Amino acid sequence: MAFLFALFFLIPIMLAFGGFIFSFFILDFGIDGIFLDNLRGRDTTLKIRKIRSYSICWASFLRFFYLVLWAMLFFFPALVKYYSYIFVPYIVRDNPGIGADEAINLSCAMMSGRKMELFCLHLSFLNGLSWQPFRLALDGCGSIRT
Repeated sequence: MAFLFALFFLIPIMLAFGGFIFSFFILDFGIDGIFLDNLRGRDTTLKIRKIRSYSICWASFLRFFYLVLWAMLFFFPALVKYYSYIFVPYIVRDNPGIGADEAINLSCAMMSGRKMELFCLHLSFLNGLSWQPFRLALDGCGSIRT
């Protein structure tokens, strides 16, 4: 009975979860790549490209895994490491032959002494985001017709 339960219930759920995580990592790098191409003035139209999905997913998974390990310790070290690992998608996109550990180490070196500046930049967007529901509600109220 336990074998049938594992065969028909647990294994498909684990495969679906693994596929979701794999596609999430690919989409994370794809969105970062579109932002990077837009910043550099390149064409950002969606095209089907041959991607290096294994190295992209491995780097993203390793970054996620390290953040989870830091989060198990405390919240503050995980937040610091989040800002240390922030450039990993861009490094992997620009250097296809780089390993995941090397990209993480390079990102940590690039963010050395700059984490607080980026944290303050992210905090500056909170004010605008906190007022967004009110602006949308006011905009919706003005367009109601009787």
